[in-house]
Amino acid sequence: MDALVSDGSFRRPMIAFETGMGDFKYRTICETLKSEILGGKYSSGRRFPSEAQLIRRFGGSRITVIHALQELSRIGLIVRRKG
Repeated sequence: MDALVSDGSFRRPMIAFETGMGDFKYRTICETLKSEILGGKYSSGRRFPSEAQLIRRFGGSRITVIHALQELSRIGLIVRRKG
């Protein structure tokens, strides 16, 4: 699944629930990517790093990276699509 950086026109507050050990890793990935998006590292409409690239970068499992991407999508920072 591909992800594009959103134009930021729609944002909701982030809500996270404690779910155990993996929760910390997913939030760390999410917050790092959120900071990079808001800081301009990834411009609107451009391709975002793939799941595989993010797994290598952060050393997390695929499900942890997917959870972080789902959260970024939920708050409107990226748009995920099959590709």
